[in-house]
Amino acid sequence: MNSDEKLEQGVLVKERGSQYFRALEFEPNNEKGLFRRGESYIGVNEFELARDDFTKVIQLYPNNKAARTQMAKCQQRIHEQHQREKKIYANMFQRLAEKEEKESSKAPKEQSLATTDVEMSEATSTEEAQHNGATDIEISEA
Repeated sequence: MNSDEKLEQGVLVKERGSQYFRALEFEPNNEKGLFRRGESYIGVNEFELARDDFTKVIQLYPNNKAARTQMAKCQQRIHEQHQREKKIYANMFQRLAEKEEKESSKAPKEQSLATTDVEMSEATSTEEAQHNGATDIEISEA
């Protein structure tokens, strides 16, 4: 399935989902409406919302095996999504920590180099002043 087909499917799922939203406004505990809306949420990767609908179906209609099956799928997909997010954020924070560590290890070297540069320029200025002062004295004696 290419991206255009996925987009079309997502649009259709959303449209169907909106029909169930409207139907549930009139009858909020409708088994079929809740179930189908849950399925439409799965179609657009809204697993938490789908889980909520399937939970309500199971509470109201405990013998609905299809809702239990879909609930298990939602739980699995939510778990997978959390695992992916953990990896993403763990790697992100690890890279950030490594970058900060490199920068902090460079900072003292840069500071010591900067200090050395300042000391060298001060020493050069002092030597020039002494040298210039001697020249001035020599010139005045002459």
